[in-house]
Amino acid sequence: MQERGLALADVTQHEVDAWLAGGPGTHYEVRDFVVWAARRGHSRDLLVPHRPKADPEGLDEDSHWELLQQCLTDTALPLEVRAAGAVLLLFGQHVTRIAALPADALATVDGHTVLILDRTAIRLPEPLTLLLTKLTGQKTPGGWAANSPRRWLFPGTRPGRHLSSTVLARRLTAHHIPVRPARTTALVQLAQDLPPAILAPHARPARHHCPAMAPMRHHRLDLLP
Repeated sequence: MQERGLALADVTQHEVDAWLAGGPGTHYEVRDFVVWAARRGHSRDLLVPHRPKADPEGLDEDSHWELLQQCLTDTALPLEVRAAGAVLLLFGQHVTRIAALPADALATVDGHTVLILDRTAIRLPEPLTLLLTKLTGQKTPGGWAANSPRRWLFPGTRPGRHLSSTVLARRLTAHHIPVRPARTTALVQLAQDLPPAILAPHARPARHHCPAMAPMRHHRLDLLP
């Protein structure tokens, strides 16, 4: 406005659009001011949309596979980081949901180990079966294990409470597992591998239990030793 000698009342929608398109995303932060000015008669009725969200960035396929392989095989990593990272990288679950997985989410159906996600029983590949089974056998933190049954795959330090998603996300990040890119790439992989009827529960809460097991395929899992 100052460069062009314009008063606020003289600014047109075309000039607003050009200013938004030619500048950084922070320009969209003037939206509240523009609404306020128009309501009080200081400017024309101008439209400034909400700041557009950046497209989520994922990992390249090789990086995604290397992280998954590390989670499944690297015994130097903490067990809960390996397990949570593998679930994140394979199933694209929110960390909030991973942290709150109940212990009985790991179950056996028709002789196969499954992980129940959003009421859908997903048959697990053997490396992840072994990892999650080992996790369930781990002692709960603190000194209350003898008096409190294990209710969560990722128990917290407080009796009866699961590990907070914030703590779990920090642990994953501390071991170089980027949560958001990992989830984005996993969802892309799921979209390629699973039929829509199976993928749908991952996008929204399921209303009905799915009695059939969903096969979990990953084209590189067979390469693991």
